[in-house]
Amino acid sequence: MESADRQTIADAAGWLDAGRRVWLATVAATWGSSPRPAGSLLAVCEDGRLSGSVSGGCVESELLGSLQRRRPARVETIRYGVTGEEARRLGLPCGGRLELVVEPLDCAAPLRALLQAMDARRPLRRRLCLATGEVSLHAGDAARPFAYDGRNLDKLFGPQWRLLIIGAGQLSRYLAELALGLDFEVIACDPRTQHEANWAVPGVELRTDMPDDL
Repeated sequence: MESADRQTIADAAGWLDAGRRVWLATVAATWGSSPRPAGSLLAVCEDGRLSGSVSGGCVESELLGSLQRRRPARVETIRYGVTGEEARRLGLPCGGRLELVVEPLDCAAPLRALLQAMDARRPLRRRLCLATGEVSLHAGDAARPFAYDGRNLDKLFGPQWRLLIIGAGQLSRYLAELALGLDFEVIACDPRTQHEANWAVPGVELRTDMPDDL
């Protein structure tokens, strides 16, 4: 199982490689109740395909229609649920509000760099300058996974937490797959070498150290 962020970035890169126009929406800030936290991603393809989510589904449809009509070529911020009527129309729970940063993507190469880092379980920070649309990649710091100040949007890709699983049995495999989907770095530890042949969870390192030594 891969993380939601990795799936979204991989889909966006694939659409770009196929010559499609793609936008990436990031939840920059929320107020009140919000189904998705700041830093959540949604990739939007011009043909109507979506990957990821920024709400419970209502905002996605509204955003898709808007992008298909306007086809913006620059970074923009969009707020949803600013008024009570809009919140009811879009189905935002409990009067919640959210602010999205929407950026057009024109090249898959920077996304491939993110994918390589995530596959290597190496945190990598992506910084977007809202004024210029410039994107830069930096060494990751798991202590600060997301930041937004109205000028720059800074998001960490890759694992922010590490999970050590003692024992390489069947339940451990299920737990490891679930943790990978939540973007943990996962290490399984089992000194019983006979379990090595049965361990098949891509992206999870199996160590045969004694647990206290590891």
